Amino acid sequence: MRAELEKIVGATAVDERPVRDLWPLAIMDERAGKAPPQILVVRPTGRDQVADVLRWATSNHVAVTPMGAGSGVCGALSPAAGEVVMDMGAFDRVLDIDETNLICRCEAGVNGFALEQQLNARGLTLGHYPSSLPGTTVGGLIATRSSGQESSRYGSIEDMLIGLAVVLPDGTFAAPRPGPRSAAGPALHQLLVGSEGGLGVMIGAVISLVQLLRGASRPHVAFLGRIQGTSRFSDRERHPDNELIPGVLIFRPESGLVYFNVDNVCKTILDRVSAEPALPKLVLLDLSAAPRVDLQSAQALGELAHELTAKHIQVQAVEARSSVRDRLRNEGVDTKLGGINRFRTVADAVEDFQKAAIR
Repeated sequence: MRAELEKIVGATAVDERPVRDLWPLAIMDERAGKAPPQILVVRPTGRDQVADVLRWATSNHVAVTPMGAGSGVCGALSPAAGEVVMDMGAFDRVLDIDETNLICRCEAGVNGFALEQQLNARGLTLGHYPSSLPGTTVGGLIATRSSGQESSRYGSIEDMLIGLAVVLPDGTFAAPRPGPRSAAGPALHQLLVGSEGGLGVMIGAVISLVQLLRGASRPHVAFLGRIQGTSRFSDRERHPDNELIPGVLIFRPESGLVYFNVDNVCKTILDRVSAEPALPKLVLLDLSAAPRVDLQSAQALGELAHELTAKHIQVQAVEARSSVRDRLRNEGVDTKLGGINRFRTVADAVEDFQKAAIR
């Protein structure tokens, strides 16, 4: 069987190894000593190879399971001995991002988070953000009928899907419909949403996009200084006569922090830190103007703190709202941000820093 597959996709594109997703039962079976079967894995690089493999499998009565990132948790990727897994990792191109019609055409193996980052750089979003997004592929999201943290706003993956490129079990290619919708009956590609690869192999998708408001995707990050003669702090861009605190940089993101804007916020902070003639001893994050911090943003703030700490810069978050404090604690980020409580203010943190410097 391996020799026949190698004739189709080449010897270097065929491997034999145990294959599973993150189904808890499969993980427990392995821990209990149950050896998983060795499975032939083929990695086609084009539509013709996918079609030829499926024709061969159909004629030889061999089951084929498509594999994206293998991050599912329901056991859909659990092939038996004698079956074949088709690794779609080579189908990883974003073919077109149409900013006028808000449509993206991409291949099924494109990483979900990498696609979202490309879209965010253009002020766009897919609007689909399951917590597993960094470990997903577009094809996997569609095959599992995925929902995410923003689905109550933007809809689930089936609501964003305009068309699918699919190779059917007999090798027939079903191209995406040419328009965004049809008046000639139901959209047949919806039959494949949630099919777990049982009806065909998805090789590409056409999906709708959402245009982000620039203010939401690139929020202002205020650089704070102390108002002269007071213990209050405000934006130095508006009040350039505000006092700088030696050794301290104080930042206030003036927006909720969510997956499509947190990278810009962190970059703004890091760029300002790097631009200083001498690295600060303390970076203060005033979170009073951030009514919300989502999962990805909490993790990004933790990574920001790690990067600054590696440069021997202390990081302290202050004035976070209760829901934000809860999120940071739940994600284990609060300790990286100096510990967070509801009483500590920017003025308190600055005063403590200055007292420690005197000692």
